[in-house]
Amino acid sequence: MPDSPKRPKEVSCLGLTSFFEFLDHHNRSHEELLADLPYPPEYFTHRLNWIDYQTFLILEQRMLEQFDDEEDLFFTIGTYIGKVPSFGFLRVILRSVTSPFQIYKLLPRLVKTFLFPFVSIELKRTGDASLQARYTFDARFPPTVHFIDTIRGILSALPHLVATPTAQVQYTKESDFVHIFDIFLEPEWLGPTYAIQKMFRRLRKFFKGGWRVFGEVFKELEETNSLLQEKVDALTEAKSQLDRKVRELSILHDLNTETSSELDLSPLLDSSVRFLSQRFKCPVAIFTTQGHPPLFQLSKHLQMQNKSIRRLRRAFASGTELSNLLLAGEFASTQAHQPQSTWVAFPMKNRKKVIGALLLEFSPAHSEEDLALLGSIANELAVAMDNAISYQLITELRDTLELRVNERTQELELARTRLEQTVQRLEESDQAKRDFFTNVSHELKTPLTLISAPLDNIEDALPEDNHNAKEHVLLIRENTQTLLALLNEILDFAKLDTNDLELVNVEFDISRMLDDLCTALKPLADRKHLSFQVYLPQEPIFAYGDRKMLRRVTTNLLVNAIKYVEEGDTVKVRLSRVDTDIVLEVADTGPGIPEKEQDKIFERFHRAQDTHGRTIEGSGIGLAMAREIIELHGGHISIQSAVNEGATFTVQLPQEEALLTPTSIPILQSHEDNEDWLDDIQPTPIFGSSTSHDALSTQQTKVNGSRILLVEDNPKMRRFLTTVLSAHYQIYTAHDGREGLELAKKQRPELILSDVMMPHMNGYELCRAIKHDPHMRLTPIILISAKYGTEAALEAFEANADDFVIKPFSPSELIARINAQLKIRSLTLSLLRMEKQSTLGFMAAGLAHEIYNPINAIINATPPLRSLVVKPQPEGASPTIEAELLEAIELSGQKIRKVIDAVLAMARQDDTELYLEKTSISKEFESILAILGYRIHSGYQIHQEYEWNEPFYCYPKLLSQVLMNLLSNALDALDPEGGDIWLKVQRKDDRVVLQMENNGPPIPPGDREKIFMPFYTTKDPDKGTGLGLAICREVTEIHKGTLQLVPDSEHTTFSLELPYISQPT
Repeated sequence: MPDSPKRPKEVSCLGLTSFFEFLDHHNRSHEELLADLPYPPEYFTHRLNWIDYQTFLILEQRMLEQFDDEEDLFFTIGTYIGKVPSFGFLRVILRSVTSPFQIYKLLPRLVKTFLFPFVSIELKRTGDASLQARYTFDARFPPTVHFIDTIRGILSALPHLVATPTAQVQYTKESDFVHIFDIFLEPEWLGPTYAIQKMFRRLRKFFKGGWRVFGEVFKELEETNSLLQEKVDALTEAKSQLDRKVRELSILHDLNTETSSELDLSPLLDSSVRFLSQRFKCPVAIFTTQGHPPLFQLSKHLQMQNKSIRRLRRAFASGTELSNLLLAGEFASTQAHQPQSTWVAFPMKNRKKVIGALLLEFSPAHSEEDLALLGSIANELAVAMDNAISYQLITELRDTLELRVNERTQELELARTRLEQTVQRLEESDQAKRDFFTNVSHELKTPLTLISAPLDNIEDALPEDNHNAKEHVLLIRENTQTLLALLNEILDFAKLDTNDLELVNVEFDISRMLDDLCTALKPLADRKHLSFQVYLPQEPIFAYGDRKMLRRVTTNLLVNAIKYVEEGDTVKVRLSRVDTDIVLEVADTGPGIPEKEQDKIFERFHRAQDTHGRTIEGSGIGLAMAREIIELHGGHISIQSAVNEGATFTVQLPQEEALLTPTSIPILQSHEDNEDWLDDIQPTPIFGSSTSHDALSTQQTKVNGSRILLVEDNPKMRRFLTTVLSAHYQIYTAHDGREGLELAKKQRPELILSDVMMPHMNGYELCRAIKHDPHMRLTPIILISAKYGTEAALEAFEANADDFVIKPFSPSELIARINAQLKIRSLTLSLLRMEKQSTLGFMAAGLAHEIYNPINAIINATPPLRSLVVKPQPEGASPTIEAELLEAIELSGQKIRKVIDAVLAMARQDDTELYLEKTSISKEFESILAILGYRIHSGYQIHQEYEWNEPFYCYPKLLSQVLMNLLSNALDALDPEGGDIWLKVQRKDDRVVLQMENNGPPIPPGDREKIFMPFYTTKDPDKGTGLGLAICREVTEIHKGTLQLVPDSEHTTFSLELPYISQPT
C-alpha cells in the first residue's frame, strides 16, 4: 500500500471564509476562484481542512482580479469578520466577553491555532482605550500587501463582535517580517467592567466630596448589577454552546486524522466504523452503492447482531422507502431490533452524488445535537471514500497501462523490423530500376545516334527528283527524334526521383522564348488547318528559373493543344502579368477533358480517356513532369475544361527569383497520398525571430542535419536545447505554441520538439493541431514536460504525441529518442517512395510499345530506301558509302528491337501457350552447336560428358534459349586464341542436372548474384544487353527449376537443374 500524500498545514480553510462571504455578498460564483487548484472545490467547504500558502496567494490574486475596481478591497474583506453569519461561532465564544480588550486578548491563540500557524502576535496596552499588536511572520511565508490590508480590516472590525463601534488602526512596517498595528477604541464603549471601574472612581470621589450624589450612585450601581446579571446568564449559555461546539470539532478533527492518511477503501471503512462505534457507543454500519441504477450493499459493520443485519439488508433493498430517501439525499430512520432504539441513516454525498450511507443505532442516550453532527460526519466520510475509490482506479489504470505499453512496444518493434526488411527489399528494387534506366540510356541512345548521324549524308547524296527516297529519310528522322525525346523525358523523370536533375536558375525574357516557340509550332498548326492565336505583351516579361525546363513545359502544353484538336478548331496562347505573378494560358476548343479525369491528369503514367471511354495515346509523363517542374519554381499549374467545350491550362510563376538548388528537389509524392511534406521545397533555415536575443544564425547549425522545430517559452531552456541539438540537426525555434504552429506550417519540419506548459497555446493543443492537419499529420512530435506520472503520460498520448520526455532529462537520451522517431519517419517515407516507384515497373511494356512503332518504321523503310539509293555494283567492287550507311542504320534498328524484345520478355510472360515435348539434352545441344558453329574455331574445345542422356519432357524452345545463352556467354568469356568448355549432364533422383563450365576469366565474387539482374553485364557495353541471364533464370523458373553460379569452383560454372518428367500430366 503506497503512502498517501501529506497535506501541508499552512493556511486553514476557516481563514478563507471572508473570501467566500464577500463573493456571496456580491452574487459571484465560487467556481472561478477555485478552478484548476491542487484541491477539489468541495475540499474548501470543510473549515477543518488545510491548504498550502502558495494556494492561498493564488486565491488572494484571483480575488484582486475579480474585484479590480473595488477600492481598498482587502481592508473591506477583513471587516467582514464582524458582519457575516459564518462567524456566528465567534459570537457565541465572545458573548462572555465584557470588553473589546478581551477580544484582542484571544486573538494570538486563535490565529496561531485555527488560521495561520506561521504568524505570532504580541499584544501590549498603550492607554485606557488603545493597544498595540505586533505581528511576526515566519521567514518562509512573507506577507503580501493584500494580506496586511486584510489584517488591518480584521483588527478594525473585531470590536463589532460585541456590538461596539469599530476601532481605528494605524499600520507601521518594522521589517519584511515584523509589522506593527496601533489600535484605538472608543472610550465610551469599553464594556461593563470598565463601567464598574468608573463607578468606583466616582464612589471614592463621593466619599471624599460628601453625600451630594449618593442617590445617583445607588441608581448607577443598580443598573450595573442588572447588566452584570445579564452577562452572567449569557456566559452560562455561551459556555454550554461552546462545550458542544468543542466536542463536535474534536470528533471531526479526530475522524479527519483517522481517515485522511488512508487511501485503501477497506481499511478506511474499518477504521471509520471502529472510531464511530467507540465515540457514540453504539452499533455502526456503512453501506456503499454499486451498479447502475445504484443499489446499497453492506460493506462494513461493528457490534451488530445477525438479526439486525438481515433486517437492515431488507430495509436497504432496491425500491424500499428507506433506500429511495437515501438515494435522494435525505435523512432516513427505521425501528431497530432493540426496544426504544432507532436505526438512523445519513446519505454520504460528494459532488452531488450519493456513494453510500452511514447507519447508527440511536438510543435515548443520544441527543439532537448528535444527529446534526453525524450529518457532517457522513459528508466527511463521503469525501474520504471518494478519494480512496479514485486512487484505486488510478492505481489499476497505471498498472494496466504499463502492461499495455509493454505489449504495444513489442508490437511496434516487430512492425519496425518488418518495415525495415520491406524497405530494404524496396531499396534493392529501386536500385535495380535505376540500373535499368542507366542501361537503357546506353543501349538505346548509342544505336539511335548511329541511325540519325548518317541521315544528312544520305539526304545530300539523293538526287533532287528522288522524292520517294526523301520521304523515307524524313520518316526515319522524325521517328528517331520521337524516340530520343521520349527517352530523354523518361531519363529526366528518373533523375527527378533520385535528385540528380540539375536546374540552372537564370533571368530570361519569357515572352521572347514563348514567341520563338509559337513561331516554330505555327507550321504544325497550319498543317492541321487550326486557328493559332498568340497574345503576347509589347514589353518584355522577365522570369527567373531554368529556361530549358520551362521551355519543355510550354512546349508540352502547346503540342498537346495542337495534337488533340480537330481541323478548324482554335488554339489560343496568352501571356500576362497579374500582380507579382507571370500567368501563361493555353486554351483550345477541342473535345475537352471529362471532369473525373481532371484530378488525375497530372499524375504519373496516367493516360486520360475520352468521352467514349477510349484511352488517349501518350506516355502519361509530360503533364506530370510539367507540374513537378512548375512546383519546383514555386508556381502552380491548373486546368479548366468541360466535355466538347475545350480545355484551358493555366501556369502561374512567381516573378521573383526562385530557390533552385539540387538539394531543394523533393522526393516526388505518390498520387495516392497528397502529403505536402513530401513535395515542399526545402527552405533556408530561419532560427527564431531576428530580434530575439537567443536566436541562432544559420552558420551555427549542421546544414545537412534533419530539420527540427523546437517550441519552448523559457528563453534559457530554449537556448540550451538549441545549443545541444544544433550539433546534430537544423533547428528552428518558436516561443510558444501559436508561433510554433505557424512556423510548422511554413517550414514543414521533420520532427517537432515542444514544451507542454506555454502561453497562448500549450503543447497538447499544438500536438492536436498538428495531428489534425492533413499536411502534417505524419510529423513525429515529442513533448517535454515537468509533469510526472501516469496522468501526464496519458494526457500526452491522448493528444497523439509520438513520445513523452520528463524533465529533468539527459541530452543523450533526448537525442536517442529524436533519432528513433526520425528513423521511423524515414522508414515510412522510404516505404511511400518505394511504393510509388514500384509503378515504374509498368513502364516496360509501355516503353516497348512506344518504341516498337517508330523502330519498325525505320527498319521497314531501310530496304526500299536501299533499292532506290544504292545502284548495282560490279561483282567484287567495294560497297558505296550509301550502302554502308544504310547497312549501319538497319543493323542499329535491329539492335534496338533486340533490346526491346528482351525488355518485353522481362516485363511479361509470353502470351502463347507452352506445350511439354519429349527431347534430350544432347539433341538440343547439337542444334545449338550447329547455330553457333561459325564462332567455334580450332582453338576452342567443346567437351560433352553425358552420364545420363535419356529423353524427358520439357519445353524445348525455352530449353534451347537457355543453352544458347549459356554457350554464347562461355564463348564470349574465352580467350580469342583458344579455350575449353565442358558440358556435363547427369540425373540425380527426380532432377536433371546440367553444368556448363569454361576456363575463361572467373566472375568476381561481388558480381556473382548481380549477373542475374536485368541489364547488369560484365561484358563490354557494345557486346551485351545484360538481359540474357535474367531471361534464362525466368525461363528456368517456368520449368520449376533453378539456375545458379556454382560457388568455390575453379572455373566459371553455371548449374541448371530441371525436374525429370517421364510422362506429362
